[in-house]
Amino acid sequence: MHRLITVLVGLAVLVLTGTGPAVAEPPFPVDDLLTDPNGVLGSDAAEVRRTLEAVRDETGEALHVVLVSSFEEAGADWAEQIATQSELGSSYLLFAMAVEDNEYQWWLGDTFPYDATEVDQLVTTAAQPEVINGNWSAAVTALAEGLRTGEIPSGGEEAGEAGWSAATTSAVIGGVLLVLLAARQLSRRSQPMKTKADDAQAQGPTG
Repeated sequence: MHRLITVLVGLAVLVLTGTGPAVAEPPFPVDDLLTDPNGVLGSDAAEVRRTLEAVRDETGEALHVVLVSSFEEAGADWAEQIATQSELGSSYLLFAMAVEDNEYQWWLGDTFPYDATEVDQLVTTAAQPEVINGNWSAAVTALAEGLRTGEIPSGGEEAGEAGWSAATTSAVIGGVLLVLLAARQLSRRSQPMKTKADDAQAQGPTG
């Protein structure tokens, strides 16, 4: 579900900007809590790093964050490959974002204190909205704070609301994409007609 949502966001961005896909970056080993080789976070990097260190110091667990331009075309397991190459421990969580495509992936170690369902709900409710809006530092901060404080939606009504939100996000983005595509097609068709009409008015009647 997350992969579907983020790919649709990436397609909408391409329609709006008219740009091609970003250059994909293959998985690579990391050894730091924050890996941002392209300097995406800018002046926010220091604060984000302090937040990640707070998670490690207060919980004893580690959240690793990686920001790249784009995942590989067939990179559904991109984050898992990074975790494997980096030999991350079983108590680690890796969160990766492809900023040019508004995509994200995460990998969870076997002994991390929160299970996959809890992490999925936290990512969906806290980090995903920020990723969609391109707020990279806010996405990391929201995820880190949820892990640090333990305020993670679980079960019952909250879980249902989170699932509804994900499905609704997918439907809305898909609808927006269709509207944008239709508008582009209409614009292409109407432009030549307008030009011909303008030319006819400019020439006027001939005597």
